[in-house]
Amino acid sequence: MYELRPMILFLLVILIGEVSSSQADFWQRTNGPYGGGVGSLVIDSDGQVLAGTSGGFYRSTNLGESWQQFNSGFRSPAVHCVALGSTGSVFVGTVSGVYRSTDIGGTWTYVDVGATDTNFLAIAANPSGVVVAFPTILFFCASM
Repeated sequence: MYELRPMILFLLVILIGEVSSSQADFWQRTNGPYGGGVGSLVIDSDGQVLAGTSGGFYRSTNLGESWQQFNSGFRSPAVHCVALGSTGSVFVGTVSGVYRSTDIGGTWTYVDVGATDTNFLAIAANPSGVVVAFPTILFFCASM
């Protein structure tokens, strides 16, 4: 029995080392986005990573190695949430309302959802074009 303890200990050390090594290899640090705290991430069908941050909307075409900021049209740049809509539309919920882009963030158009509270914390869309947005106290649904 005592002769097996060193062998079991040796195998456990090797096993634990392999598990922690394989987990470390899975995740890789990227560059940013450096626009503030990231609140939402989405990957589109082309593999572009879209990020909503406290500093605005960012897009990466190379899995996070570099980022471009796209805030043209926002009243306030803080983006809480991002959702992909039908036909390639992107929707964001910001502190100043809901915005829609048909060119993956190149330009933004304000979407009036009829809310008096414009601080949108969550947004979702489905392939049929239904967009759901949630400000701090109410719930809104629209077909786009």
